[in-house]
Amino acid sequence: MEPIFAETAGETVTPELRAQLDAAIAALPPAHRRAPTENEPTDSREAALVRLQDWAFTEGFALVVESAKTHKGQVVRVYLECVHHKKQARNTCKLKDEERQRVQTKTQSNGCKFSIGIYYTQAAGGWRIRSKNLLHNHAPNPDPFQYYEHVDKKPSWAAALAVASSHRGVVGYKDHVAILKKSGLPEIGKQRYYNLQRKEGKGTLTRQEELEFILALLEEEDVHVRIRPEYTTDSHGNRNGRVIKDLFWMSLEQIKMAQRFVSGFMYKTDATFNTNSLKLPLSVIVGINNCGKTFPVAYCYITSESAASFTFIDDQLCDLAFHNCLGQSIIVGDFAKGLGAACTAKAAVNLGLTKIIEEALVCPPD
Repeated sequence: MEPIFAETAGETVTPELRAQLDAAIAALPPAHRRAPTENEPTDSREAALVRLQDWAFTEGFALVVESAKTHKGQVVRVYLECVHHKKQARNTCKLKDEERQRVQTKTQSNGCKFSIGIYYTQAAGGWRIRSKNLLHNHAPNPDPFQYYEHVDKKPSWAAALAVASSHRGVVGYKDHVAILKKSGLPEIGKQRYYNLQRKEGKGTLTRQEELEFILALLEEEDVHVRIRPEYTTDSHGNRNGRVIKDLFWMSLEQIKMAQRFVSGFMYKTDATFNTNSLKLPLSVIVGINNCGKTFPVAYCYITSESAASFTFIDDQLCDLAFHNCLGQSIIVGDFAKGLGAACTAKAAVNLGLTKIIEEALVCPPD
């Protein structure tokens, strides 16, 4: 029988990539390297999907499940299409184009019509592979490892996953990548690395584990994270727990911007409500750059707009951004009592220090 899809000529690739492709293709079952034939039998739809995906890898493209049809609760047909089949990215939120289009982003959508089906036929008593549309509107990808569906075909991928699993929760992603490079293993990607806990079937993460993962990810991105804890006590006054009341974070770039545009000038602060499942207000601090545009200075999840929370935020700004320069001269905010109380307390402290300094200058100690 004639192949469904004629073989395509290989593209010019680097010797290193060619060696990886040859090794990956050689690791595939021999039957999966050949183009499928019309009405080719298969043991199951899962086996057919693996077989077709392997063949697609050798041809420089990838397949995705587009639709499935059921009959009496059983799947009887599955359509597979080229990963470039859509004309545009899915818009499940029904957003306007000007709200959903992001600058300098790319999608795989290319309007490719290639499609192939896996059918269950009662007469044959099994699954068959049948063609639907066999034409691509794009050239084969010379590096099919770029497709998410084929990334696990990289040589030593299983070894890299095993190493990543042992590193997870022990070292950060940057250190993990450095170890992989020294070992000659491929990178698995930041998202896979931080999702290994779920992928390995360990169940839903606890809140403590989720917090540790988030903090590790922020640390990898040079984001400074600070917390304000409060301790709980038992009936005898002994500490028996710790509760995080405020969570502050500020990136290295934000620190540089604050030192340049907020120092000796002003920032504006306000909080949003009911924007997360924990119902924690998000305090947002913004400054103004030399073009008259606002930019985010820092963020902080707070349990309430209390004086303690605003004092904590001010302390972190002074420690991270204004340790070697003037702090803000003006704070623009609403009439939150906590903000007013925090500013009053700081002014009192500064006034007291000023008086002490003046007295020391007038009447220096013996």
